[in-house]
Amino acid sequence: LKNEKELKKLIKTYDKLLKKADDEHIDYLQGLYEFFLSNRDELNQDYTPKSLAKLVTMLSNHEQENVVYDMCCGMGSLTIAKLKAKKECRYILKELDTNVLPFLLFNLCYYKVNAKVYTEDVLYGNRKAEYTIRNGTLVNELSIEELKADTVISNPPFNLNAETPVKTEHQTFSKSLNYAWVFKALDNLNDTGVGVFILPNSILTSDVDAEYRKYLVDNDLLDVVVAIPNKFFINTDIPTTVLKINKNKPKHRKGKVTLIKSKPTGLFKRNQKGEDHMKTRVYTKTFLTFNDEDLLEIGEAIKKQTYEPEFSKTVDNEEIKENGYIIAPNRYIGMKPMEDNSRSFKDIINDIKRCDTRRGLVKLTINQTLAKQFDIETFNADLQGAEQ
Repeated sequence: LKNEKELKKLIKTYDKLLKKADDEHIDYLQGLYEFFLSNRDELNQDYTPKSLAKLVTMLSNHEQENVVYDMCCGMGSLTIAKLKAKKECRYILKELDTNVLPFLLFNLCYYKVNAKVYTEDVLYGNRKAEYTIRNGTLVNELSIEELKADTVISNPPFNLNAETPVKTEHQTFSKSLNYAWVFKALDNLNDTGVGVFILPNSILTSDVDAEYRKYLVDNDLLDVVVAIPNKFFINTDIPTTVLKINKNKPKHRKGKVTLIKSKPTGLFKRNQKGEDHMKTRVYTKTFLTFNDEDLLEIGEAIKKQTYEPEFSKTVDNEEIKENGYIIAPNRYIGMKPMEDNSRSFKDIINDIKRCDTRRGLVKLTINQTLAKQFDIETFNADLQGAEQ
């Protein structure tokens, strides 16, 4: 990577391989790393699917963007998706895992992201190294003062617990760290900043996170919540949530939160091998993905603030407060009213009476027929004679 001539050869080879690929849903370099090298047991490493990165980009776009901060960036998939919409921005990326670092730097060089990359623990500090990328190459550059970000995007590790307390400007986290990423981002955002995070579904309702939800709602920072179903990630079926915070909501969105239960319509399948002792077995796995139409529908729901049962609703902060600061979309969106095709109770009763009358007539007819066939009167007389 540090040898410009060798890096160009590597990029050229990789470019040829990508042109042979025929599946737009898969980041092949990310897929290979995730399967062979990622640390899913200790670091909860599940990298961001492409369509989910597109959703994060769409939600995080705003007019006053110059500096974008990708927190816990992994291989940089969120930055790469963002780059396609915001090429003129400066990018700051932070990642603790040194194993993924060469792949991250290569990805940024390949896509020619002008970026500053830090090997650093986002929650506790302790910076170990920094790298600068300009026009597709690594360059030696003196350290500069870190800028406040206009936008933070992040898919951090899920469900980590604090070994020692994590302190931010507004909260201290001594147990669950799911919201610690959000509040660390708030510390790094300027006064007009936006943050978008991919987090586990538990953050919407869990008691341990209630005070953090309360802070975001009471300070009118929470802007959008999008519930994501399972089967999005390559190596886990966990349902997730995309959370947007906004420190400078436009006037028509102040005091409001849009809640969306997403309905992805895209499907793609791939053949893959199992893990560990199952590596010799090849099976087909189906994944969900957002089509462009799905993303457009989400964007329109936020823009128009429309209520559509089973999909979206924009609620006041006061309503969330009345619901104990629960922010699960299901709590507010409700079900579509079902069309009532049933008949009236009176008609049903009349049908039962008609059937009952018909049954009586049929029974009478059968009895009369049997009486005539077997001459019941003669039979009864003979029976009485036998008894005597």
